[in-house]
Amino acid sequence: MKEIVRLGIGLELIPKDEKTSNILKHHNLAQLWNFVKKVVEAHWPEGSKNDIDAAGRIVQEFHNIDKSGQSLRYSKDISGRCTLDKLPESVQLTHVRDVFEAVFNFFDGCETGLYHSIEMRNEMLDYYGVDFI
Repeated sequence: MKEIVRLGIGLELIPKDEKTSNILKHHNLAQLWNFVKKVVEAHWPEGSKNDIDAAGRIVQEFHNIDKSGQSLRYSKDISGRCTLDKLPESVQLTHVRDVFEAVFNFFDGCETGLYHSIEMRNEMLDYYGVDFI
């Protein structure tokens, strides 16, 4: 998600300011998602709202489990407390795999499309010169 935000800044879909810089320094999934959503909706205004909403729901579920972005990465926090207490008692691994795969494909497609747009913009600038835009 951080890379999508960075690409959105590069394409001037969202501003590069203190707020976006701060978001990129942390692991708050809900805040990152808000910026990713802005980038995706700005770049693909006719894109599927259902796909965006579905990805947002999944991100929010993970955020609810891990608000700091540390619990799913580390077994203990800085204070030495167990971070795994917030996790569900059980999960259906095949379902988690399928959800991860779908969300990964969504983010990967967004990232690939944004990279392509940057490449196209750079090729146009090279061909026509900086004064083109």
